[in-house]
Amino acid sequence: MNQLTPPEGVATYLTSGGLEFWMDYVQSGAPYFAPTIRTSDPKISIVFIPGNRDTEEAYLMRYQGTDVTFSKPSASMHSHSDELDQLRNRNPGYDFVLSWIGREVDWVELIDDDSGSRIHRVQSAQKFKSLEEQYALIDTFCELMSWTKHGAKLMALGGFPENKFEFEKWAVGLDVLLKQRLAKGEFLN
Repeated sequence: MNQLTPPEGVATYLTSGGLEFWMDYVQSGAPYFAPTIRTSDPKISIVFIPGNRDTEEAYLMRYQGTDVTFSKPSASMHSHSDELDQLRNRNPGYDFVLSWIGREVDWVELIDDDSGSRIHRVQSAQKFKSLEEQYALIDTFCELMSWTKHGAKLMALGGFPENKFEFEKWAVGLDVLLKQRLAKGEFLN
């Protein structure tokens, strides 16, 4: 198997299964140029899809030939809805909760010449090939995302350089309502 190696100076992490990963921190641009969690397996990565304050937070998981989006409501939802509070209340014990899988999402590309932005639609698989793929992909996604608590840049650096704050993981999971849909087989071919 071909393996990727992290660039020099970037913090690396290991999954419970021994897969090495790191944050490839870059400024967002055209698809698919954005902060990306890369792994030693070139067929597994997570692209942080750039949006704006009104779009949902979205991530594109690339896993062994299947590309699927994970997303959650934007933090700006607090200003006009209690959806985020409901999501947190339904899912105690998680710091970061995803509420949707497989939705088409917008990639917002900011244009350098001050002309605004371009919107690109990011397609997603709507179904998993098997139950094994469904749970392997979801488990890998949650484990890779657990080191993003303090943001992509700090994940790349491996923490808070030269200060007293401890760099820690967070608990990443799926909304109980989404888990119910997964358990019913709604996302299987």
